[in-house]
Amino acid sequence: MVLLPKIQNVTVEEAHLYYKDTALEDECGRELPALTVFSLSIRFMKDDLSKISGSRVDGLKEDHIHWVLTVPAVWNDSAKQFMRLAAEKAEISADKLSLALEPEAASVYCRHLHVQKDGESSLSTLKAGKTYLVLDAGGGTIDITIHQVCAGGNLKEIHRASGGDWGGTMVDEAFMDFLGMITDKKAVQRFKDESMEDYIELLRDFEIKKRALDNTKEGKVTIKIPVSLSDLAKDVTGMLLQDTLQKHVMENRHEIICEVTGNCNRGTTFSTNTMVGFLFLILSLEKCVLCEWPTYSDNTTEVLDKLLTNYRKEIRPGLGGKPLVIETDLMIRSIGQISESNMDYSFQCYFRQRWTDERLKFMIHNITEVTLNNLFLSLIWKPNTHFLNGQKSHQHNIPTPNLFVRIRNDGRVYMSRRLTVKAACPMRLGPYPMDKPVCPLVLGSYGYTTDDVLYMWKYGNNVSVELMKDVHLAQFDIIDVTTSNNTETTPFGEFSILKVYIYFERRIGFFILQIYLPCSMITCLSWVSFWINRDAAPARVLLGVTTILATAGIGMTVREGLPRVSYATALDTYLNVCIVYEMAAMIEYAAVNYFTKVLPLEGGADSDDEAEAGPQAGTPPDTKEQGVLHRTESHDNGSTEKPTISTQSAKTSFKLRTVDSCRKNRRRRRTRFGTMLLYCLTGDLKFRSALRGKGNAQAGNAVSDIDVWCRYVFPGTFLFFNISYWIAYLFIF
Repeated sequence: MVLLPKIQNVTVEEAHLYYKDTALEDECGRELPALTVFSLSIRFMKDDLSKISGSRVDGLKEDHIHWVLTVPAVWNDSAKQFMRLAAEKAEISADKLSLALEPEAASVYCRHLHVQKDGESSLSTLKAGKTYLVLDAGGGTIDITIHQVCAGGNLKEIHRASGGDWGGTMVDEAFMDFLGMITDKKAVQRFKDESMEDYIELLRDFEIKKRALDNTKEGKVTIKIPVSLSDLAKDVTGMLLQDTLQKHVMENRHEIICEVTGNCNRGTTFSTNTMVGFLFLILSLEKCVLCEWPTYSDNTTEVLDKLLTNYRKEIRPGLGGKPLVIETDLMIRSIGQISESNMDYSFQCYFRQRWTDERLKFMIHNITEVTLNNLFLSLIWKPNTHFLNGQKSHQHNIPTPNLFVRIRNDGRVYMSRRLTVKAACPMRLGPYPMDKPVCPLVLGSYGYTTDDVLYMWKYGNNVSVELMKDVHLAQFDIIDVTTSNNTETTPFGEFSILKVYIYFERRIGFFILQIYLPCSMITCLSWVSFWINRDAAPARVLLGVTTILATAGIGMTVREGLPRVSYATALDTYLNVCIVYEMAAMIEYAAVNYFTKVLPLEGGADSDDEAEAGPQAGTPPDTKEQGVLHRTESHDNGSTEKPTISTQSAKTSFKLRTVDSCRKNRRRRRTRFGTMLLYCLTGDLKFRSALRGKGNAQAGNAVSDIDVWCRYVFPGTFLFFNISYWIAYLFIF
C-alpha cells in the first residue's frame, strides 16, 4: 500500500509490467494487487475526465457519460475480461461501459480526421469498397488489420487483427535484459524488488527517449542510470557501473549488433548510447517485419468472435424481406419396429437442413468453409423444425451430441443431426396380414408461416430421401419411398410442410407357416368324425371339441399384437370360417346322433355282435329264456310282418341278413334321404319314433347317409372358400 500516494502517476502499462505475472486471486479467493492497481488507475483517469468534462459542459452528470475502454485487438478473452472487471471495480457500471478494439477506434477516429497530405485525400473521402491497412503500434502490443469502407460510410474488418506483444513493453524488457548483461541479472532483479520508485522512474525516462528517437538522424541517446542500480551492481560484481559498461562495450559491441541485425559489419563502430537506441528500435521493427500471418485456428476463432459480436439469434435471417428457404434432405439409416397395436413406426436417420444467413459471412485467406461442433448451434438462429406426426423422437448424444454445423464464407449454413424418430402410422388392417401399410412422416416449422419460412426438398421430390442399401426388416419389404411439398392452411395462417411416404409390404410366409397351415389342418382333422361310427359318441365329441379349442387358441394368440379394431381382418375371417366348419361337424354329428340312430329302446349293436359270435362258437351258452326281437321281413307286395317275441330254451338261434336284403335297404334309404333330412331339420319327433319302431336289432345302426354326404360337401366347400379367399385378398382387395 506504499504505492497508493503515487498511484496517480502510474500508467496502466507500467502497472501491467509490474503485476503481469501475478494471479487475480489467491487460494482463498481474495483479490491480489494486479486487479487493484488496474482499477485504481482507471478510477483516477475516470475522476479526472469527469472533472474536465463537468467544467466544460454545464449540467453534465456522471449518468450521462458512456465510457469506452479500448484494448488491443490481439488480446485474448481473459485479458479483455480482466480489463472489464477492473473498470467495474472502478465503479463504472456494466451498462455504461463498452470495450472497443484499438484498431477499430483508431480507424473511426481517422475517418473523421480531415487532413490532406501529398495530394491524397483523407480517410473520410474514401469511396465504398476501398480497403486500407491499420497499424497500431502501442505501448504493449502491435495490431495490424485491414478495414474496408462500406456503403453509407460504415467500416468493415475484412482481415482479423494480427500482431503480438511486440510494442514498447517488449522494448523495455530488451532494455532491462541489456542492463542485466552489462551489470548482472541478480543486480537488476534486486533493483526491481528493492527500489521500485527508481525502477519506474527509469522506465519513464526510457519511454520518453523512445518516443523522441529518430532513426533517420545520427546522435547520442543519453540514459540516466539511478544511483541505486549502480550501488547494487557494485555490491554484486565488485566493480563500478562505469567500468563494467565500458568493458562490456569494448568486448561485445560487434557481437551484439550481429545478434540483433543478422548482418555483421565489423568496420562500423557505435557509441554506447547510440547502440542502445538502435537496440530497442531494431528489436521492435524486427518483430513487426518478421511476424507471420495467423494460423487457421486463430483465424477461425477470431472470425467467429467477430461474427457473433452483434448477432441476435432470436431474429431469423432476412427478417422483413423474402421468406427464408430451408432446403432439407434425409438419409434413413435403419428402420425399427412397426407396431400394429400402437399404429406407429420408428427409424433412424441423418436429418440435414441448409439455409443462408447473411450475418454469418466472413473472409479468411484460403478458407471458404468452416466445420464446427454443436456448441456453435446454441449461438445462432436455426429453424424450429418439428415432426407433425412425431410421438417420441430424440437426438443421439452418446458419446457426444451427434450433430454438427458447417458455415460457408457467403453465409450458407449446413446443419446435420442424427435422430431416431417415432411417428404415427395409421393402418387399415382389413387385409391383414396381406396388407401394404403406408407410413408417413410430416415435418414443418412450429411457428413460422409461409411469409417467413419455406421448406423445400434439396434435390426435388422423390430423390431427397435416401434409403441405405443395408436396411432390411424381418416382417416387411420396403416397396418405395416418395416425398411431396405441400402448404397446409390453418386458422393461424399457411404453413409450408414436407411429407415422406414409406411404402411397406408385409411378408406372409410367417403367417402361412404358423397360422393358416395349422388351422387348415385342424379343420380337416375335424372331418375325420364323418368316418367314425355314429355309435362312438365319445370319440366324435372329443374330436370336435379338441379341434375347436385348438383353432380358438391360435386365434387368441394372433390377436395379442393387434389393436381392438371394430372390423374383421382377413386373418379373423379365415379363423372364424375354420371354427364354423369345425362347429358344423359337431352339429352334424348331433343331428346324426339324434335323428338317425334308430335302434329300439332295448338291444343294439353290442347284442348283435354277440349274437353273430354265438353260432360260430359251436355251442350256444346255457342261459335262461329271453325275448328276442326278430328281423322284419319285407315282401314284394309291400306287406310286413310285425315283430314277435318268442320264448326259446337255452339254445338261441338268429336269422342272418342276406346281401340282397342289405342292398335293398340301402337303396330305399337313399331314395328318401331328402325326406329324412327335412324331418331332421324340422325336428319331427313322430318321424324319430317311427324310425325307432322300425329298428333292426340284427343290423344295428349302419353308416348314416348324412355322414356320407358330408364327406364330400365339407372338403369341397372348404376348398372353394380357400380359392376365393386368396384370390380376393391377394389380387382384388
